[in-house]
Amino acid sequence: MIIQNQKDIENFHKIRGHSKTTITNYKNSLKKYSKFHNISISKLIEEAINEQKEKIPHHELKIYNRILDFRTDYLIPNFVNNSVLSHETRIKTFYRCFRIEVPNLPPINKKILKKNPIITYDDILTKEELIKGLKHSNKYLKSRIMMMISSGTAIQETQNITKKDFYKSTYSYHKSENLEEALKY
Repeated sequence: MIIQNQKDIENFHKIRGHSKTTITNYKNSLKKYSKFHNISISKLIEEAINEQKEKIPHHELKIYNRILDFRTDYLIPNFVNNSVLSHETRIKTFYRCFRIEVPNLPPINKKILKKNPIITYDDILTKEELIKGLKHSNKYLKSRIMMMISSGTAIQETQNITKKDFYKSTYSYHKSENLEEALKY
């Protein structure tokens, strides 16, 4: 199956049951891959299918060099270790969805990958910086920040909390009649 239109890509995500975030991640990876090679994703898929039909030996496949070049020349210099692996996996998975056999690539030498920077106590906001930030935040963001500060949760964990949820769950602390009063510090 060659990608004819956006429906083919949507079908790929539907078949795999991807969430909105995963769809965004795939779009991001495929866009980077396509831009790196200066060829549309449709043409890249078509090229790989044609090579497979022609039974070109694995060591001569363009797909092998394309993925390897993308990894070594774009991903490794620009991203940290988990991002490199994630982008590469998405590209391979996308090819496989179109029944394209992806050749085995040499493993990545983990020693050359960038590491995530170590977070120290100097990187953590001070109480004064937090208060200053809260003064410039809207009610929704303020409630999320306060929830993260008080409970130690990450921003993703507070994503679905509503202002009403925040107000109800913290009522025993502030005993305020409205959210405005509850958000004062």
